Amino acid sequence: MQLMPATAKRFNCDDPSNQTCNVEAGTKYLAWLLKRFDGDVKLALAGYNAGEGAVDKYQGVPPYPETQNYVNKIVTNYGKTFHPILPPEEASIEFHLADASSRVNTAFPLELLDKPFYGWGFFSPSAGFSVA
Repeated sequence: MQLMPATAKRFNCDDPSNQTCNVEAGTKYLAWLLKRFDGDVKLALAGYNAGEGAVDKYQGVPPYPETQNYVNKIVTNYGKTFHPILPPEEASIEFHLADASSRVNTAFPLELLDKPFYGWGFFSPSAGFSVA
């Protein structure tokens, strides 16, 4: 994932070239952005692309063509503009997760770490992990 050095450090990634460290920090950052922008996917994506300060400055998606294109492309692929921020117990109910013994393994497939990353990845229990 693309992380600015300060962002990588902020999310405890001392070596952004280390793929495991990078993905962990990047996903923590995306989760943080979703919480910061109350589940608003467009604002979280804009914050990831242009920085959360730019989203604050413009009180929404900044008027940068690159950021607007990025947000529109990902939202179109993702299919929604809101992602609920729930504690694990509520997420189990909301997303109809079974008890732990019958859950689908959603671990990130390590073989994908060597592939180029072009946006957010999506996990589907039926299709597995795919990169947009």
